[in-house]
Amino acid sequence: MLIDYLTALASSRHAENKPLLLIGDLGPPRGGPMLTGHASHQNGLDADVWLTTRATPPTAVERERLSAPSFVVGRKQLKPTWTAAQAQLIAAAANNDSVNRIFVSPPIKRYMCASYSSAPWLYRLRAWWGHEDHFHVRLKCPAGNPLCQEQDGLTPSDNGCGAELDWWFSKEADRDWQRIVTSTEPRRFPELPAECRAMPR
Repeated sequence: MLIDYLTALASSRHAENKPLLLIGDLGPPRGGPMLTGHASHQNGLDADVWLTTRATPPTAVERERLSAPSFVVGRKQLKPTWTAAQAQLIAAAANNDSVNRIFVSPPIKRYMCASYSSAPWLYRLRAWWGHEDHFHVRLKCPAGNPLCQEQDGLTPSDNGCGAELDWWFSKEADRDWQRIVTSTEPRRFPELPAECRAMPR
């Protein structure tokens, strides 16, 4: 399902003569903990899509050395490198009924609210920490899979452009961010479901 979604997104961009997508973390083929330390990306419904694109595929050597450049400075402002091309990519990704939500950096969400205020998919974009160089797509559970636990759905009538977004630019958010970056507590990860014990090693 996730591969189908990404393939369709890339194909639609290619049909419009857009640059190639760069995909970051997906999830292991059978789910489970991520080697890179993600607390999500463990059930096959999550993907990171870089905000930067390329005209040509990277070589095998380049692929191992590439890093995603940030489009945000100071957690609250877009860099001059941000263009309509990045916004159009996010719009194309969000305009799909299989998407539960997409996490973006707060200033990116603010830009999308101003530029796509009437878009029916705008509610799917939600501000979250640390998405300055990519956006995080989370799909809905596939039909007919009783073991998949759906994340709470978002309300289309609430586009997330009001008080929820304002909070990310508040002093309270600044304090929360400082607690996050200075915390010495070990990261907490979700408990693995019992079904994981049945998987061959």
